[in-house]
Amino acid sequence: PTLEIAIAMPTRRFLQRPATCAISMVNAGTATARAVELAAQLPPGMKFVRANNAGWHDSRTNRVLWNLEELPPGETGVVEVVVMPVELGPQKLLAAARSADGPSAQVTHVCEVEGVAALAFEVTDSEDPIEIAGITEYVVRVGNQGTKAATGVQLAATLLGDLELVDAKGPAGHRVENLVVFFEPLATRAPAEDAVYRVRVRGRAAGNQRVQVQLTSEDQPAPITKEETTRVYDDR
Repeated sequence: PTLEIAIAMPTRRFLQRPATCAISMVNAGTATARAVELAAQLPPGMKFVRANNAGWHDSRTNRVLWNLEELPPGETGVVEVVVMPVELGPQKLLAAARSADGPSAQVTHVCEVEGVAALAFEVTDSEDPIEIAGITEYVVRVGNQGTKAATGVQLAATLLGDLELVDAKGPAGHRVENLVVFFEPLATRAPAEDAVYRVRVRGRAAGNQRVQVQLTSEDQPAPITKEETTRVYDDR
């Protein structure tokens, strides 16, 4: 008997996204391989989820084991194990097989685990409705719901309708061009880290007045846009 094994698995995966590892084993010899043992050594950055064909997981060593009574010449056996990437960077899996007849084989596979930045935000007004010449504050809370830091995070707020800018504050400086408040980009925003922006305005005319907020980053160059409406009334 002669054992040959191979691993079929993605070479790139995102953090916290399950991946299936298929291990194939073929007897390329001329005699039956008996009492075959197959093991998949998972790296620390891969968490075991499940395995087929009665594979069992040793949590102490993070190893998955299968047993096969025999593998005839020319026959191929395939098993699968599903893993969850829990650490960034290259993760090396090792599969090894051996039989009671003596032959053995092993193969390695490296999967690069990457993170993804996922920015989201909400915008609310502190007072609604307000009377003419009254003031409300738009509060924009930006968060990174992803698994890696977002870079070059930039926010802009455009005043639509009859609104007058009173003040603006954020984690970085800002400039005003016409009716648009441009906040300076943030170099990074870590996962689960929030940034709060505030834009104070005065209502100048009755009606539904709006502010439009756009968020961009180097990871998400297409802008995310939201609007918030404030009702301005005239009680005279």
